[in-house]
Amino acid sequence: MGTRRYGVSAMAPLVILALAGALAFSTSAAPRRGGTLRIAEIGEPLTLDTVATTADVTSIITLPIFEELFTYDAGWKIQPLLAESYTASQDGLTYTFKLRKNVPFHNGKEMTADDVVASLIRWGKVSPRGTSVYKAVESTTAEDKYTVVMKLKTPFAPLLSFIALPNGAAAIMPKEIADATGAGNLKQYIGTGPYKFVEWAPDRYVTRASGRRWPMRSCSIRSRRWRHASRECRAATTTSPMPSTRMPTRSCKRIRGSWQESSGRATF
Repeated sequence: MGTRRYGVSAMAPLVILALAGALAFSTSAAPRRGGTLRIAEIGEPLTLDTVATTADVTSIITLPIFEELFTYDAGWKIQPLLAESYTASQDGLTYTFKLRKNVPFHNGKEMTADDVVASLIRWGKVSPRGTSVYKAVESTTAEDKYTVVMKLKTPFAPLLSFIALPNGAAAIMPKEIADATGAGNLKQYIGTGPYKFVEWAPDRYVTRASGRRWPMRSCSIRSRRWRHASRECRAATTTSPMPSTRMPTRSCKRIRGSWQESSGRATF
């Protein structure tokens, strides 16, 4: 017993020192605003057209570029995003979406009902999810500048769930881009998200810069970099090992929720 008590008492100073060191580290490593977040990915996306594919390697990159009318909250409940509100007729055949006003695209143009209609129609032709939905859709029209009406042939209960999904996404883009692209491969990645597309170097990286936003939530990350390698939160490597630093998840619980207008640059 005497030996055991001596062992515990001898270790006490070491435990105290370890706790003190951990406390000092936690206070000195406080989150800071700005800088470049480098994120390594497991593979190269075949496309950045988040509408046309359900591949996670694409949607992980495009989530902060494109947005949809609805999204899922932390409890997986559907919440309005670019839509301000909606109503559904009693027979389930007519959905009316009221849009948020003064929402800018990355090219500076304001999002209107015409953009939403063109985007949803393209989604219905191109997306693996949208094609399923549009079998039940009769028409999608703009009632006014900020109102979209979708009429169904038959009730489709999971309509909002499909619209809110982040891959094969009902991503909203400018009408002229949606119309010009049609069922083809998207070449211009202009959305309403907190980060705008800058450059894609195949098999190397995708670069994005933080963009102008309508105010909602804020996040401390102002610039980001993704490379196609591993799933480290922050890594500066493609094929050769280099030092990496993990970003504390508490700094931004949902990267997609960085709504504060700021300047910066990010590569994915």
